[in-house]
Amino acid sequence: MSVRKLEFPSESSCADHLLSRMPQDLIPKDIASAFAHDLAARFKQPPPEAPDGAFSIIVERWIIRDDDLKAFEELVRAATAAAGASFFLDHTKAAAAVVGIAVAVFSIIRNAIRSGAVLASDEIAVVWKLNSARPLRPSAADLASALKDRTRANGSDWTEEDARQVLERLEKYPTKSGLKKFAAKDAAGGWGLEGV
Repeated sequence: MSVRKLEFPSESSCADHLLSRMPQDLIPKDIASAFAHDLAARFKQPPPEAPDGAFSIIVERWIIRDDDLKAFEELVRAATAAAGASFFLDHTKAAAAVVGIAVAVFSIIRNAIRSGAVLASDEIAVVWKLNSARPLRPSAADLASALKDRTRANGSDWTEEDARQVLERLEKYPTKSGLKKFAAKDAAGGWGLEGV
């Protein structure tokens, strides 16, 4: 499944596109403009690396992915509802705070969408056991033993090899933003959660 992306040559053209997707009659123009420009800055892509010794021109790009656009539209709907409830009556004093909060909320949503993953039932069972074992770091054999009373999704009992395979998947789990490490092995062979 490919992800559709909108690409812009400048931050202002990206901000203009975001602004065009906001309801102009419900959100004050200065707040909408500040919000669009603050968000556009977050879509700036790092320039590609040029090979050593090569002549290159840095071309900056701003890219909005479909899932980011959907999160943005949900946030705009929420802001529109707040505007309808007279949230922006005295917007001169609250504009900076509102924009800051909205950008922070959008960043949290965007990060969750790009870094999150939907785990299979076997993976959830292992994550649950690793979480309940904290601060201890069980081995794959200990995990299999702890999970022996739980049948796997395929109906079979847990073996050390089953636990090891799930742990290795959790160590390099594919997400929309690349591979994420949800579990890690220490030098003694014990496993623990990583960033979960």
